[in-house]
Amino acid sequence: MGARFPSLGSSRLNGAWGFLRLVGLLVLLISANACAVIDGPLVTELQDGMDEIEKIAFQFGTVGRKKSAPIGYFAVLRKGSAACAVRFTGIRKSGKKSTGTVFYSGDPTTYAEYDWYYQSDGSLDFTRPNVSSGHSYVKDTASFGVGRASFKPTANIGILCGPLAVEWSYPNLIWRGYAWKEGQLFYEKDLEFAPTGTKDAGKLVFDPNILHWTIGNSSEAEFIPVEKLP
Repeated sequence: MGARFPSLGSSRLNGAWGFLRLVGLLVLLISANACAVIDGPLVTELQDGMDEIEKIAFQFGTVGRKKSAPIGYFAVLRKGSAACAVRFTGIRKSGKKSTGTVFYSGDPTTYAEYDWYYQSDGSLDFTRPNVSSGHSYVKDTASFGVGRASFKPTANIGILCGPLAVEWSYPNLIWRGYAWKEGQLFYEKDLEFAPTGTKDAGKLVFDPNILHWTIGNSSEAEFIPVEKLP
């Protein structure tokens, strides 16, 4: 998605174009249950014949412009005292990329399912009784239209977790973060992210001093083997 949003504390999106951008983002972020209907079995472990990006998704965490924890392991995101733990549990690619046109990208449909936990007290302890949690799906599709007028009518690429929201791209990548403030959605450039080597939801207690934190959208990608993640 090409929309850029002001950070917390700056002005709201202005004008008709800004309103339309925000409406488009809200549709993608909020319509998870309506749009993310998976059309077949999910892949939950490393398999022969996978694309390179799918192999990486099961074996490495990444930090940089796009971030991830290995599939099956938790990633932690935080802004102030608000924190979210997200674990992708399976992925699926339906079809193959076809020859696109001026008005159609030809991309395959892709999916991922995930668990999320939200903690608001700043402890990074997601086992406390004040934690909220859920399970949902994300979906990406081919786009229709040209440039800024292009759209994906059945896609849902937004992960919502308390006041935090992040965009997903296949297979397990998390990037641009957002936060809610006074009923408005703002681009959050200072959202912190850390991949972990934790897959057990019952052990979601993290020492912030040992996590591999990254802030914002650094352009350099770093790949961390799952066995080296805290």
